[in-house]
Amino acid sequence: MRCWPVSGGGGPRRRRRPPCGQAVGGAARQGDPRRGAGVPAGDGLHGRADGASGRRGSGGGDPRDPATGVDRYRGAGGDARGRSPIGGRRRPGVPAGRGRGGRAVVARWSPALRVAARDVAVEASGREAATAVVPFVIAAVLLAGLGFGPRPDVLAAVGPGLSWLVVLFAAVPLARGVAAAERAEGCWDLLRAFVSPTSLLAGKVLALWLWLVAAWALSTALTVGLFNAPVTAAAVLAGPLGTLGLAGVTVTFGTALASAEGRSGLLAVLLLPAGLPALLAGTEAGTPDVAPLPWLALLLAYDLVTLAVAWAVFPLLLEE
Repeated sequence: MRCWPVSGGGGPRRRRRPPCGQAVGGAARQGDPRRGAGVPAGDGLHGRADGASGRRGSGGGDPRDPATGVDRYRGAGGDARGRSPIGGRRRPGVPAGRGRGGRAVVARWSPALRVAARDVAVEASGREAATAVVPFVIAAVLLAGLGFGPRPDVLAAVGPGLSWLVVLFAAVPLARGVAAAERAEGCWDLLRAFVSPTSLLAGKVLALWLWLVAAWALSTALTVGLFNAPVTAAAVLAGPLGTLGLAGVTVTFGTALASAEGRSGLLAVLLLPAGLPALLAGTEAGTPDVAPLPWLALLLAYDLVTLAVAWAVFPLLLEE
């Protein structure tokens, strides 16, 4: 017996507790002798076990769709709310099961992409790449054609090597602009404070790589059009491979000598020998009747070595 307060005078009265089967929660189990007659299992606010959901007890049915075999309450890959099993909230149009890995990758490389976009825009606005490199490439190819004479066979033979030689010399003025814009605007220290060394290096290398690829493409197009030089598939593959390692070397030396006096001469002395493997391997890979696979492998190894060295020493260069 339990005391239940009842309105009115005379204090609390004793009222008999309702039978178990008629409880508000409807928590009586099936087969419980205390359940009242005529009260179905799970009847009440909380007793959905044998009723609509059909998940527990007998007589509720299988919650899976007989046609597809998919749980009609959970969906094809999520919980009862149709969310990803990882626990993240699913956006409209995003497949179920997609976690936060993609967003983490984008957030990690977003500073590098922004640095690269800024460098490309600054160079295109009138610095070394637009005012010095493009005219230098055109003038170098034209002067080489005049210097080698009017013999078509000689011009066609020197075409692949001439393209790489022009790109190597064009990297020297590009190295001067690695940190020139930030130092001129007085934001170099601010950039180092808010961007990690890895992101800063990746952005600088990506921007310079795009300019070197553009210089190689321009010089190759001029040699093909003026000298009738052959272009092979290996030469097209060697262009991006060789310029990637050359971009890593250029960014490293450009950052190291950013505040040095007489840096133009020092950059030429350091950069030209460091880019010699790209010059030799790129020339041989683009020459007809030469096996290109060993030279392409050399370019790939050159990229790995130069980028690894740049990644290792770049944080130390930023501290100077």
